[in-house]
Amino acid sequence: YPWQIFFIIITEACERFSFYGMNAVLTLYLVEQFKKTMPTEEAEDLSTVFFHLFKFLSFFTPLFGAALSDSVFGKFRTIFYLSLVYALGQIVLSVGAITIVENYPSLPISFAGIFLIAVGTGGIKPCVVSLGADQFKVPEQKTEMASYFAMFYASINFGSLISTIVTPYLRQVPC
Repeated sequence: YPWQIFFIIITEACERFSFYGMNAVLTLYLVEQFKKTMPTEEAEDLSTVFFHLFKFLSFFTPLFGAALSDSVFGKFRTIFYLSLVYALGQIVLSVGAITIVENYPSLPISFAGIFLIAVGTGGIKPCVVSLGADQFKVPEQKTEMASYFAMFYASINFGSLISTIVTPYLRQVPC
């Protein structure tokens, strides 16, 4: 196996852990934020709308990631730049969740973070699996490449599964 493959697989598992872990608590977080300015029922409805908008953007932006990869930056640079956008989004969302200061604009900051995450995760989606496939010498490593795809998709499911189990538990742990 090319040694780069293991970094790609581990990184993909971590990215999926991050994405689905954030998804597990996003609606709850938004409801709490909206309840500061509106009744609970409206807050729940509006948080559901924003959650679905986030999911839509996350699965629509791969079109732009593919175009950037094929026409402008190439796979590696597209993954690199949009991973930075993704990480910045996670940081911005975390900063938006700070509630120590009164009249802190947490919702606009959080929405900016959510948007950056959607762009980042969507942008790298079409590039990662094919970047891994590009590491193999075909036809000599045809069998290894086939097992790479199985490991890659298993890492996606592993990261998603672990995050949906661990993240709700972490909500109960005091900081």
